Amino acid sequence: MKFKDGYMISSGYPVKEYIDSAVRHVLLRHGVLGIKVKIMLDWDPMTPLPDLVTIHPPKDEEEFKEKLFPQPISRFRFWFRAIMLCPQTSLYYLLCSSALIYISRTITGCPCMN
Repeated sequence: MKFKDGYMISSGYPVKEYIDSAVRHVLLRHGVLGIKVKIMLDWDPMTPLPDLVTIHPPKDEEEFKEKLFPQPISRFRFWFRAIMLCPQTSLYYLLCSSALIYISRTITGCPCMN
């Protein structure tokens, strides 16, 4: 049998603060009987629980695009080229039209470069 009533939080850090739980087992002739009780303690009603979610209305898309891309997107042209430096450690340089980006799959240095 299961008895429930009211509001009970079950995940996150507030469970450690606001939930008091106890488990007891009783050995009977026909088997073990277990009782599990969880009680939610009182909280300050002036501070909301962290599960309170506020959904704001969406912003206008035109304002958002103007902030991100002040110039038209068609002006930007990128090209990429990956250059492998060492086949043993998979060191790569990703050559881009605007920057040179170093990518490594290893933590230690490349033995071929020493």
